[in-house]
Amino acid sequence: MKKFLLLTPLVLALNACGTIGYEAEKSYCTALWIEKIPEISQQRITTHYRYELQPTGEFTHELDQNGNSVAVPNYKRVRIPYPVIESVDLNAKRRNSHITACAKRACQAKFGNPTCE
Repeated sequence: MKKFLLLTPLVLALNACGTIGYEAEKSYCTALWIEKIPEISQQRITTHYRYELQPTGEFTHELDQNGNSVAVPNYKRVRIPYPVIESVDLNAKRRNSHITACAKRACQAKFGNPTCE
């Protein structure tokens, strides 16, 4: 889930400024570089966090509709760590930089600019 949340803005940013020509060149370069720098997957234990409301032991007294005093418990938000095993591609960063550079070079050669416009 965390990967998805991190990659979503990146994908949206690339799609917003990517032209059809750039996407075609990037697709070609991806196929090329996925063979040259294959995925090396490694599992790592990382820490994720979830949040819970826990009672503080204190109460706030409020009036209900009839004017009676009602004790309402106070809560605090607590961050709770938990371990997660994630699969990480060790070559992703290096391969993606080659793919981007390859696509920009191809666009520069074909269209005279790095965005294929």
